[in-house]
Amino acid sequence: MCKRNAYLIMAHTDFEILKKTISVLDDKNADFYIHIDYKVKDFDLNELKTCIDKSNMYFITSSDIRWGDRIQVDLEINMLKEAVKRKYEYYHLLSGADLPLKKPEYINKFFEDNSGKNFIDFGERDQNAIDRLKYYYFFQRNVGRNRSFMFYIQKTLLVLQKIIRVNRIRGKEDKIFKGANWFSINHNLASYIVSNFYKYNKMFDHTICADEIFLQTMVMASPYKDTIVNNCLREIDWKRGNPYVYRNCDYELLANSDNIFARKFSTKTDNEIIERLYQRLSE
Repeated sequence: MCKRNAYLIMAHTDFEILKKTISVLDDKNADFYIHIDYKVKDFDLNELKTCIDKSNMYFITSSDIRWGDRIQVDLEINMLKEAVKRKYEYYHLLSGADLPLKKPEYINKFFEDNSGKNFIDFGERDQNAIDRLKYYYFFQRNVGRNRSFMFYIQKTLLVLQKIIRVNRIRGKEDKIFKGANWFSINHNLASYIVSNFYKYNKMFDHTICADEIFLQTMVMASPYKDTIVNNCLREIDWKRGNPYVYRNCDYELLANSDNIFARKFSTKTDNEIIERLYQRLSE
């Protein structure tokens, strides 16, 4: 292996957080693979490069990301494809709204001590997960999060599909798994996912939020299912938000967390917590 960590970061806004994340994680044993949403027009790539001194930075060709669309799955696969070419011990998927909670020395030691394990979140296998793949979501790319005219067209088509009992995954329901899309996986599993995704490609056409399903589903059908630790090592609060955006009052919680990363943050909601965590990790 050339280096220990490849950080795959998908960002579309609030780039001051991204700069801080990269500055903290900059390390001779790490490289960064950055995707900036195609819709962003005022981003300075050269300015981002000034945040690193020891790492390398690679930019993934921009895609027009839409919430719930399968393009999010394609992007994650493309980022892994690019990174596995250089062979890292671990690959970590992050968003531009995440921050590290630990320094590189801790991260390197943690994954050295847990070599061979893969850290992926698995939630309960519920009907919601099945329905995301069971029916056709023809217009999800246009719908996104908006309750537009296309939203109601798609909703009407879903009702019709239920009436005529459409089921694209009939007989495979018990093989569908769901969880957070953020992960920390080793080279063997990353290579397996990249090499075998073609077998699942059509399954994720015209689906909704399949980025929370594809990895879990592939892993549980793989030779690596016994290497999984059901923990993505991210401090995420779904009880107070969707997910909750951390505030300054959460500093002690985050500073004392056993997790390695946290999401999410916003400079508009509370910049003080971002600055405090950054200063703590920069000491």
